[in-house]
Amino acid sequence: SGTYQPSTSQSSVSACLECPSGQYNDQTSREACTPCSFGRYLGTQGGASEDDCILCIDGKYHVKTSQTSDAACETCLAGTKYHNTYSPCVSFFTSDDCFILRFIN
Repeated sequence: SGTYQPSTSQSSVSACLECPSGQYNDQTSREACTPCSFGRYLGTQGGASEDDCILCIDGKYHVKTSQTSDAACETCLAGTKYHNTYSPCVSFFTSDDCFILRFIN
């Protein structure tokens, strides 16, 4: 894992190439690597699983795949946080949070 072979005519494992930065391969006999998903990046070659792709730190996000550094992670606007790997930042509080806060204050 962590390698691929784009040419189907190759039969030697030594002819395999390392996955490029921003991608990984967790299977054998693949012709291409898988891009790190939204909100993740990988700065080294040869990623062997999605776990090798690093999440943007809290308070940052990005909505592109195959990113190669944390520089691709953008800072959330004040009063928002990163919600999940498929959407940009959202408000800190949900309606449930507001309901709970009314009774605490």
